[in-house]
Amino acid sequence: MKKQLTLSLAAFLCLTLVFSSCKKDKDEKAVTTSEKLLGTWNLVKSDYTATVGGISGTQSSPAPAGSTVQFNTDSTVVAKTDETYTGNWRLNGSNLVITDAGELSSPDSGYVIKTLTDKELKVSTSGTAGGSSYEITLFLNR
Repeated sequence: MKKQLTLSLAAFLCLTLVFSSCKKDKDEKAVTTSEKLLGTWNLVKSDYTATVGGISGTQSSPAPAGSTVQFNTDSTVVAKTDETYTGNWRLNGSNLVITDAGELSSPDSGYVIKTLTDKELKVSTSGTAGGSSYEITLFLNR
C-alpha cells in the first residue's frame, strides 16, 4: 500500500510538472505579404536574361550606390536610384504592381514575387519583344 501511494504521488508530481511547465503559445498574428513589403529596401542589383534564337545570356548590373525602394502604408512607393521617383504599389495576387515610379515601374501584370523574407526581396518580370524572350530580376535586401 505504501508502495502504491508513493507511485501515485510520484505520477501526480510528474503530471503536475509537465502541465505547469508548458506555457500556452500566444496566438501569433500571421504577417501578410503587404506587411512584409512595408519599409525601406536596398536595391542591390538587377539581372537581365535574354534568349534569342535558343541562345541565352545574362547580364548582371549592380544598383547605383544608395539605391532604395520604400513601400509605404498609403500604397505609395519612393524609388531612389540616380533620380527619385514617387509612384504607387499594390498587390495583384502574388504579383507586385508598381506604377508611376520611373525605371522601377512594372509591366501591367506586375513583378512576380520570387522571394520575400524579413531581409530579402527578389522580384522578376518576363516577356517577349521582337522574337526574343527576356526576364528581369531585381534583388533587394534590408
